[in-house]
Amino acid sequence: MIGEVAKFKYSELLSVRRLPGRLLAEEVAVLLGFKPHDIPVLVKAGLLKPLASGPTNCVKYFFAEEIEGQMRNRLFIEKATRAVMRGRNTATAKKVLAPSDTLTANAA
Repeated sequence: MIGEVAKFKYSELLSVRRLPGRLLAEEVAVLLGFKPHDIPVLVKAGLLKPLASGPTNCVKYFFAEEIEGQMRNRLFIEKATRAVMRGRNTATAKKVLAPSDTLTANAA
């Protein structure tokens, strides 16, 4: 659940006249209409590119002008939606298959 301070920040983000040069993943999610946990899926799918490469656990920034263009691009939004759906289906399948895999491994 998003805290009150974060909610204010996101509503403020949506009403600014000019975005800052770089955006956090959470801000990108708000602008594109996705959840913050979907952004790594979109990066892995090659649909979003962070400004600098670094360790997977570091804060990622994205170029605001690029994100503005993508939020107006229907083809990008469709591809991103499909990528997120595939990511969710894969995660769900792993959760469903995991218990039976451990049973099979124990039986062998």
